[in-house]
Order: sequence, then structure tokens, then C-alpha cells
Amino acid sequence: KDLSQPKDIRDIYEDNNNDIWFATESGIAKYNQFLNTIESISDSAPKNIMQIIQDKNSNLWFCTEKEGLTRYHTKDNTFQIIKNIPANRNSLSSNTLLSLYYDRDGNLWIGTKGGGINRMNLSQSFDLYSSIPGRVNSLRYPSVKAIKVDGDSLLWIGYQNGIDIIDLTADEKTNNDLISRAEKEIPIISVLSFASDH
Repeated sequence: KDLSQPKDIRDIYEDNNNDIWFATESGIAKYNQFLNTIESISDSAPKNIMQIIQDKNSNLWFCTEKEGLTRYHTKDNTFQIIKNIPANRNSLSSNTLLSLYYDRDGNLWIGTKGGGINRMNLSQSFDLYSSIPGRVNSLRYPSVKAIKVDGDSLLWIGYQNGIDIIDLTADEKTNNDLISRAEKEIPIISVLSFASDH
């Protein structure tokens, strides 16, 4: 597959085999650095991918603009699609996803458009961090463009109009209950990603 032509590439990710994955509007492509080859992934792969991340079992996760969350099982090249189940508060809160982060405890953090943050544990159950109008200690905005958990258990949340920092050790309440937010607000416009130095 030729990637030399202009395409809407939303994310580029290097996996633990040193393969380079491209998330695009039309699907997924993989570049093998050793063989210098590019291959497109199955037609059953999701479209409109926003971000790629890999878990400790070497599976790849794709968040999509309209089709929810997809896990790619690298051992057998199969896909598992996870979507919102209407009226089920324990399911993914939205099918329009913007960001992903995989933490050291095996939790997958999912930033949505309009549905706050979902934390998915190893059993694939979801906890919701939501934006509740009038509650100052909920998320400021319902659309989350970037997520990162640092070594001090602080959850960094990037929005269109700034950053929130939540101390995850202060309050474990979720599912639309009150959550604690660290008293740190950084007035930055349109946060797209976070990175930590050494």
C-alpha cells in the first residue's frame, strides 16, 4: 500500500516489534521497518481511527471517531469491537472516541467526545468520569482530547480549552458520583497530547 500520497493520518504508533502503525480515516496500515514493506490491515478493520495504543499482551487498541473501541488480537489477527450499549451505565459511554492511554495497572483510559472519560479494567467493565454541570469537582468539559496518568497517580486531562489534573488516590468514586480534582488548572488552549520526560 502506498503511503506516499496525501492521506488523513491521525496517529503513528511503534509497537513492541518495532512495526509502525498508521491510523487513518480509511483504516490501518503497518510498516515493517526490517523488510521495508507496507501492508494494509483487513477490510474488517475499523475506519476513522483517532489513536492507537498497545497493551501488555501485545494487543493493539484503536479508538475511532464513530465506531467505538476496537481491540486487534495480534496472535490471530482478529478484531473485537466494543460499543456503547444504550441504557447500560456500565458500558462505553460514547462511540465517538478521541484519545487513549494504557496505564501500568492494565487499565485503558478512553477520552470521548461528549461522554467524559471511561476507565476500562482487565475484565472490560467501565467506570465513568463525567462532566456534571454545576459540580466544580467533576470534569470541566465532556470532550477529552488527551489523557495521561503519571507516576504520582495524577490523571492529566486535556481539553479544547485547557487542562485538569485529578488525584486518583483522593477519591475512588465514579459512575457519575462526585470525583476529586486537584486544585491545579493550567489555562492552555486545545491540548492534543501529553508526554513525560525522564
